[in-house]
Amino acid sequence: MKKRLPIMAIALACSALSPLSATDISPASFNNLTTLAKEYEKQGKIEEAIQVYRHILELDPNQTIISQAINRLSQKKEPSKKTSTTSSLQKSTKKNVQIVKITQNSAITEETKHLLIKQGFQALEENDVRNAQLYFDQVLKARPKNGDARYGKAIILSKQNNWNDVIKLLEPISKKYHRQDISDLYEMALTESKKLKESIEPVQTVEILKSLKNTTEPIKASDADMKNAIDAISKNELEQAASILQTLYIKNPMDINVLLRLGEVYSRMNKYNIAQEYYQTALSSSPKNSLALIGSANTYIAQKKYKNALVTFEKLDRTKWNSDVEYTYQSAKIAFYLEQKEYEKGWNSAKQLHQLQPNRIETIRLLGAVGEHIYPEEAIYYRSLAYRQSNSIGDFISLVYALLSENRFSQAETYFNTLTQKSLSAKERESLKALYLTYYKKLSSFQLEQKEFVSAENTLRSGLLIANDADLIENLGWSLFHQNKTKEALEQFEILLQQQPSANLFYAGALSSHILKDDKKAFSYLLLASKTKDILLLQKIAELYLQMGYKQESLDTIHLIEELEHNSSTSSKKQSINTLSTSKSPSLSQDTYDYNGIYNPFISSDIGKKPTLLLNIPSNDTKTSPQKEYLHQFTKFN
Repeated sequence: MKKRLPIMAIALACSALSPLSATDISPASFNNLTTLAKEYEKQGKIEEAIQVYRHILELDPNQTIISQAINRLSQKKEPSKKTSTTSSLQKSTKKNVQIVKITQNSAITEETKHLLIKQGFQALEENDVRNAQLYFDQVLKARPKNGDARYGKAIILSKQNNWNDVIKLLEPISKKYHRQDISDLYEMALTESKKLKESIEPVQTVEILKSLKNTTEPIKASDADMKNAIDAISKNELEQAASILQTLYIKNPMDINVLLRLGEVYSRMNKYNIAQEYYQTALSSSPKNSLALIGSANTYIAQKKYKNALVTFEKLDRTKWNSDVEYTYQSAKIAFYLEQKEYEKGWNSAKQLHQLQPNRIETIRLLGAVGEHIYPEEAIYYRSLAYRQSNSIGDFISLVYALLSENRFSQAETYFNTLTQKSLSAKERESLKALYLTYYKKLSSFQLEQKEFVSAENTLRSGLLIANDADLIENLGWSLFHQNKTKEALEQFEILLQQQPSANLFYAGALSSHILKDDKKAFSYLLLASKTKDILLLQKIAELYLQMGYKQESLDTIHLIEELEHNSSTSSKKQSINTLSTSKSPSLSQDTYDYNGIYNPFISSDIGKKPTLLLNIPSNDTKTSPQKEYLHQFTKFN
């Protein structure tokens, strides 16, 4: 029996397969790869050997010996598959192996898990792919995120050249486990998948009209003015085209060709209501006109009126549908399911559409959008796939939002640090800035929950470099408070109270003031905070009153809580805090990094300055009674 290649040897050899430049291949990597190729050749696996040699040439095209090896192997005939012989001991061992029956998400012991994984890799070494997959699938049923089982199954799929499925399996774990074998196989899958992809340009909805001109009612240029209008449209001089067409429309308001052209022009100018009027006018005289129906449906899609779009599409003669019309119709149906929150239907429809056209980026984006609601890990996979295919800032933002929704901050930060070479439009900068603010808010909230208060402070101060956001200021106050920087915390709370006074902030001010032994100020803040109807907050207020020695006020607050619980079945929600406006918009920098070392192009030195304190709250050196100060402040803020 010929010697089979051990799995560890495969992993060792694969460590050289990451996409490096020609000068990056090391002697050790070269030796590993050539050893792997020779082992494949000994086993009669000529195609696999050639594939490895080709990888070597990709890394170093100057290897003439490797080129000769490829030519030599190419002349050999593929040997017929041989029946593997197995010793009686191995046969008896296989007979005794029992596959553990496991249902989805059922618990398995660590011992069973390790046994199944070990048996899976053993089966792989014996080239028993069927049983190997059974073992790995058993583990994944109970533990879908298990890295070893995912890696084992990915090896099987790589042998079958199912590179997209390999990417899908390894994407969630490639960064998590920091294992070279997983990383190398993942990079190899990305390289192979890229080779298989067909470059298909996305079809815009207005292009559907053009694609149908040979199969539906043509728009005829009947005179010189119409030809001039069509010429202006082709040059994207839409204002001029609209002016010419309006003149023709005045002459003949029911000219179907003029109406259709006006609908097309105003749709391309994003004036969808006007475009819809012209399409509907055309349909009033020619209800079955396919161009008018398609133009109207596409306009409804642009207005996100998906139900109207579907109804309009269904009026169209099916014999005049082409693949682009069918695709747009199915996409509108998925968007309608998403709007109606019928996510499972939308997901199934998107998967079917993806099977028909697997490389179409619009479908990949749809899968990412629907998946975020029910399958977040799948959503991340499709969002990353769309970004790798388009390299657009829109897909970048969608991907990072998907990562943040699953608290995968380190991966989001890795993507942020790739932005240094990006050139952005004003609209893209606005969207990206909103993404950065979301990142700082989610990361700081997570850090506060994990009691990582110093890290939270750095994150929050980074966010405040680009905008005076109320949520960031409040969270900065709490991060300082939990580091026993009570005075600094109180300053942050009072800064925010000038702009957005709320019961939560009054309570924060009271708690900080009490710790700083300024109970007069604390009492004033508590009186203001106690006007809330938030039962959880009132419980904290009653407790603080009691700690400060105000027993009657504490008892009154408890009575208020009982009254609220009796009169209302729903608890009031925490008051929302709106984003504060900054006096000056931040300028973009070339190379700017925040306090955590994350690239952020919006950081500006003139943002985040501390405003002058305007709030007049009594301190220990005043003789104003808490009750009188309470009346003054209550009048001011209400």
